[in-house]
Amino acid sequence: MHLAAVSLGSYFAFELARQLLEAGRELGVLALFDAEGPAGRRRVQGRARLGAHLGLLRRMGPAYLGHVARHRIETLRNSFERRRLEWTGGGGSLSIEALIAANQQSVDRYTPDPLATPLTVFRAGDDLFDSPEALTQGLGWAPVAAAGFELIEVPGSHLSILQEPNVQDMARHMTRIMQRSDPQ
Repeated sequence: MHLAAVSLGSYFAFELARQLLEAGRELGVLALFDAEGPAGRRRVQGRARLGAHLGLLRRMGPAYLGHVARHRIETLRNSFERRRLEWTGGGGSLSIEALIAANQQSVDRYTPDPLATPLTVFRAGDDLFDSPEALTQGLGWAPVAAAGFELIEVPGSHLSILQEPNVQDMARHMTRIMQRSDPQ
């Protein structure tokens, strides 16, 4: 059996893998797509951060400014929803923002035990903000990767790694690692 998930969903896949192994089931690949691990994903700071922003501005042009503004608004909305959920105890209607906030709260409260199966961590290559430490720590998964991890950089941004044409590169890597993990 192989498991894969993107972003926050990686925590669900990680826990499912832990429970499957605990129940004596075999697990092939556990692939985590551009997900920040429990140890955090260190970001570049100072001049390196400014350089990353300038690089993206050169690459995307003025559209990058809109991207930054949308990201800031999304971050504020998520922060507001998380606080609202804390204050209301989760009552009320569940908007997409509330669902994302509730999932983030669950991840924040989750303390995973190390997993005795190798992890495959895919990193969005268009992300210029990962620090060298983030890369050596498998985007924060190293402390729970008791059997080690492989970090694979793929083209695209956080979610575009799963869209054409980037998904073709992802598929090639997944095929290779699934064949490698299957007993012959």
